[in-house]
Amino acid sequence: MSLSNTVALPALLFCQLQSINCLTTPPSASSLDPRGKRSASTAHGHSLSAHEGYWFSSKAASSTPPFLLERIRSSPPHSLIAGGFEPLEDHDLYEVPPESITGELPSGLRGTHFVNGAGRIRVGNTFYGHWFDGDGFIAALSLTGDGRAFFQSKYIRTKRYLAQEKIGASKLAMRGAWTNKPGGVFGNMFRIPTNPSNTAVLYYDNKLLALCEGGVPYQVDPYTLRSSGKGTGDYTFGGAVTQTFGAHLKRDPTTDVIYNFGVELSGSKLIIFKIFPPLTPGTPGHTDTASIGLRGFVPFTHDFAITENYIVVVFSAYVLEQTRSLGVLLGRGTIGGGYEWREDKGSRVVVLKKSDLSCVADFKTPAISFYHVANAFEDPKDNSTIRLHIARHARANREEVEKFLSSPQLVPNTLDRMPDLHELEISLKDKRIVRNVPLATPSGAVKGCAGEFPIINPKMTGKQNRYIYQTCLDTTSAPDNQDSQYFNAIQKVDLRGESWPIYSFSPYRAPNEAYFIAREGSKAEDDGWLLVPVYNAYQHISEYWIFEAADIAKGPISVISLPHHFPFTFHGTFVRGPKVPDGMLKNRGRAAAAPVAR
Repeated sequence: MSLSNTVALPALLFCQLQSINCLTTPPSASSLDPRGKRSASTAHGHSLSAHEGYWFSSKAASSTPPFLLERIRSSPPHSLIAGGFEPLEDHDLYEVPPESITGELPSGLRGTHFVNGAGRIRVGNTFYGHWFDGDGFIAALSLTGDGRAFFQSKYIRTKRYLAQEKIGASKLAMRGAWTNKPGGVFGNMFRIPTNPSNTAVLYYDNKLLALCEGGVPYQVDPYTLRSSGKGTGDYTFGGAVTQTFGAHLKRDPTTDVIYNFGVELSGSKLIIFKIFPPLTPGTPGHTDTASIGLRGFVPFTHDFAITENYIVVVFSAYVLEQTRSLGVLLGRGTIGGGYEWREDKGSRVVVLKKSDLSCVADFKTPAISFYHVANAFEDPKDNSTIRLHIARHARANREEVEKFLSSPQLVPNTLDRMPDLHELEISLKDKRIVRNVPLATPSGAVKGCAGEFPIINPKMTGKQNRYIYQTCLDTTSAPDNQDSQYFNAIQKVDLRGESWPIYSFSPYRAPNEAYFIAREGSKAEDDGWLLVPVYNAYQHISEYWIFEAADIAKGPISVISLPHHFPFTFHGTFVRGPKVPDGMLKNRGRAAAAPVAR
């Protein structure tokens, strides 16, 4: 039975017909506590036992390896969150049953949220060497503006994915950045790590591109999420991108110019890209480039920032010696495994002009570790001072952080492994970081929760923003969550105010990265919605929670409950307007009937 034939069925019957696991109906609107302090016993409107729900069912026992199931069941409710990393099969476009939507979907919220992540971090009983090595998987939620919601998800048909499908789950088919294939040195010698295309998405020139710094962008159909099925989806912006393209591009909200970087291992340099909007539909815009020499060490560079006039790159002290990369090429170890924390090497800051990509500052600084940037802007009182906000690892060194990321289903994401929001004050005159301090309210009385995935209103990219939203661990509402498996809350950080509200989910729920969607014609920076994908571990399903961004403490205005889960994701984008949803609906029959590309 196709998914498209079941859209009018009740949610529970829909799940049963599709062999999808839903043990209870979605939470009722009355069970959404506006204070955000939902206890385990009331999270679904009725009493819950820690030893009930999907992960203690026969279905879980039949589909999850025993050693992993034992870990997930080890200390409920928090350990159950590890189930959110479990793989999922493809889903063609289907309508979410109306009874699975609580609250009212905003009429102004029309478009599609695309999000990318590692759809499977294990093949059979064999784990990839790192969460970041998992196969790319895009989930798409389309909102039509009239109360309806549609969902679909697909694996990205990269060469690696297709090779794995061909041989099945008996062994790993190809090499990854953290994972070698079987065969030892000779099985991996001269084999370049494959690109999983699993980190973010970019909508450019009416094309949906899957991004990962492990290679070039990979193109998929924005209406059906299908790729070519031949592993030939590389997109190079007209030949400008030849080796790698970072996952955290920055789009200037004023000019629509895209800035990004890529690592060129062969020449040991970082390439800066400045990509202009398409000349005509189907013709990529012109791309300017500049390069930064890496001086014998390849730092793990995941994110960067732009301001009104500058590009800011901070290299962490988590580095790969270029001499070690030769051993990796000869099959000894992995690229990811070759990185090490080098406090003695320190970090490096490089600042370039956006106008001509010329370098205006390049200096060393004490060691810094981080993955994600919230934003950067020039101080309005002195444009030679840049304020950069990052989620900095301040409690533990990078190698300790990587223990969780390497085995997220087996190692808890404890408080000491989580970063905190920091402000780096960069002086272009003195060519140094003047201050590197935790973000706090103006009085200093309130600091941010330990958290990750900081985001802002995209319209404020490179400008002086007031608000940051982050996924975080709230230990005030549940102190035992200091040893949680993942995040349990979202927080709104007000850089000019004393109130930094937090919305805490139940112990059975874990949020992914939030996405800010501005209202059409909005003027206030926080006038819009937060769209938050959430994993519900009790039912083993995924939900989309929608908040008024101006007041997240009031709780969600709507919750969309899917009849299945999708694995924890990384980063997404929202494509506004009717074009993508209408295109999806137009292709709905073809999508449901066509065979899945293999």
